[in-house]
Amino acid sequence: MIGARISGATGRIIRAIRTLPIILVGVAIVAIPVAAEKKPEAVPIAGFDINLREKPSLDSRVIGRLSFGHEVRVLDSSAQEVEIDGKRGRWTLVERLYCGNEGDACRGWLFDHYLAYRHRLKRVASWPHREFDNFLGGDAHRYYAFTPDGGFVESLHLGSTRQETDTSAVKQCNSFKGSLEKEKSRDVSEPGMVYYVCKRKGHLYRYLNLVCPEGGACFMVMPDGRLMSVGAYLKQ
Repeated sequence: MIGARISGATGRIIRAIRTLPIILVGVAIVAIPVAAEKKPEAVPIAGFDINLREKPSLDSRVIGRLSFGHEVRVLDSSAQEVEIDGKRGRWTLVERLYCGNEGDACRGWLFDHYLAYRHRLKRVASWPHREFDNFLGGDAHRYYAFTPDGGFVESLHLGSTRQETDTSAVKQCNSFKGSLEKEKSRDVSEPGMVYYVCKRKGHLYRYLNLVCPEGGACFMVMPDGRLMSVGAYLKQ
């Protein structure tokens, strides 16, 4: 009787041991989610013809130039601040956000005084311009009506259609965090044509001569005071 109990217990142990590799194999093949490596945030250039150098030194060879509209990712930065032409900053290793033109260096060192880090962009308190049409290409453009304190009403023209409701325009305007308006064309050659415009309000932020509407495409202030579109974009 006792032997039978021992034999039964032993059998259960043996069966458990036999199934153990199967359990372990089952555990081993379960995929464990791994967080994707977050890329450094893109930083716009706030200057004209900023030298990109091979090494962190004024004596180093110039391997490229960056201007308003270029965006870079910061890869490394020197610990020590330096002063160049009365301006303080650090030598910073950067990588172009878009690199493909023949002869362009994709990576190099620059003086970071001309990098418009988010914390350097300050809210504009006084603004002399009344309006600006920030042309994006094709039929798309952003029109800004400014207030003297740096506020704006932005109108993003989303094109036209003969549909009463354009779902793509609705989705785009929702992502833009604005309110969608539509206006029927008064042109007799375009019967039934509807124009879609997405509007929103916000405020301007500035570093040096780079001006960025929150959530919008940045532009630069030229030496003569004119505004010019650039490719950089300030996320909300």
